[in-house]
Amino acid sequence: MSYAIIRNEKYKRKNLKGIYRHNERRNKNYSNKNIDKDKSHLNYSLKDCKHTYEKEFDLIKEKYNLKGQIKTVSNIACKYIIYERHLSPSVIANSLKVSKAYVTKVINKDSRYNTEKLQGRKNNKIKRNEKNKIYMRTKRNANQDICLKTQHNKDAIALSEPKKEISDEEFVKHNLSIYSRDKNGDLVATKKAILTYDVPLKLHCKRTLPTQHYIKQYYGSI
Repeated sequence: MSYAIIRNEKYKRKNLKGIYRHNERRNKNYSNKNIDKDKSHLNYSLKDCKHTYEKEFDLIKEKYNLKGQIKTVSNIACKYIIYERHLSPSVIANSLKVSKAYVTKVINKDSRYNTEKLQGRKNNKIKRNEKNKIYMRTKRNANQDICLKTQHNKDAIALSEPKKEISDEEFVKHNLSIYSRDKNGDLVATKKAILTYDVPLKLHCKRTLPTQHYIKQYYGSI
């Protein structure tokens, strides 16, 4: 949403002439280099001013029969500055050259600001959670890849050594995909597997072998 920062610049009657010439671009030269008179036609007024600000003020006072006494030190004009959506108080404060505390004090009176602030915190929390999930998923996949590569390298070394007999336990450990556990916790070759005579059909387990759940225990932490 947009926030309207209302600033009372303490404009007195004597200031109206200069304000009128500035706002209506009646001056020839400006100290503010950001003013581009070639784009002045893009400016628009919510209510056209047919007279100078001083005369307009007198006409309003006469029309509504205002009886209040206007002194030379009386402030008779306010300045409205409307900012675009989602600008932070610090950005607004820097552009106005005022303290952030002053801007916060003004916009805190608007209930919409606090509502949007709470919603922004919820949205940021959701974004952080999504980033954390992506990070953890990526890290987990990377660790799994490293673990599989490490296992593959160790298996390749163990199986490629010449004239070395492989124990039943070593064979089962390197071929866990064809084994499953029975009710006693022993590893038994599945019926679907085609095995030769020297392949162990059953291995009595006195300790846990490195199934997928226990890979880290046998291959070390990655």
